[in-house]
Amino acid sequence: MCKLTEYLDKDQVTVYKVVAKKDDGYYSIAMGIKYKIGEYLPMSTEITQNPIGNHFSSDILSLQNYGFEYEMSGRTSGFKSLGDTYHLLQRIQISNNWSEPCNIRFIVVKIILSKDLMTGTYGKYEVIAGRMITKIVEI
Repeated sequence: MCKLTEYLDKDQVTVYKVVAKKDDGYYSIAMGIKYKIGEYLPMSTEITQNPIGNHFSSDILSLQNYGFEYEMSGRTSGFKSLGDTYHLLQRIQISNNWSEPCNIRFIVVKIILSKDLMTGTYGKYEVIAGRMITKIVEI
């Protein structure tokens, strides 16, 4: 998960994200939840994690998990750099042996995030996280 370090004094930001695209919309690869435009993201206590593909651990929400970060509950993040986003896409494709689950494509999108924005890192890459997605555009 992302390590968030400080609040960002902005109303909204544009970032890049790898998502799973299905016929009915865009989904979190790590959590398996459908992104709903203009709605608050659910808190981790309100969902059951169902990762799409093999890249992310299936117990990210466990408090005992090394990667668990309380600040990410109810947030999603995106990369500040498009290049960093494509790097993650490639790692996800490799984790899935370059194949995708049936009726799903892993793609890069540009999103606008708002509500309680925070900056941080995902590994060595800079990210911004927020509680609401207000727009998704395929790249």
